[in-house]
Amino acid sequence: MTKVLDCGSVFPGCDYQVHGPTDAEVIVKELDHAHSAHELGPVSVALRERIRGAIREAEPVKRAS
Repeated sequence: MTKVLDCGSVFPGCDYQVHGPTDAEVIVKELDHAHSAHELGPVSVALRERIRGAIREAEPVKRAS
């Protein structure tokens, strides 16, 4: 199942959303985004844990019948 992270849950006011097959990939994508969009410097363990805690399973896409 796909993982998803709303950047705004870590950086309030941001509407960027990250998707990936694993927590690790979502974290990497979020940190890439945060470095460029939020001018993030060095990443603390606390921030990495905050990001990990904000990742959730994506809702399955419902297809019309």
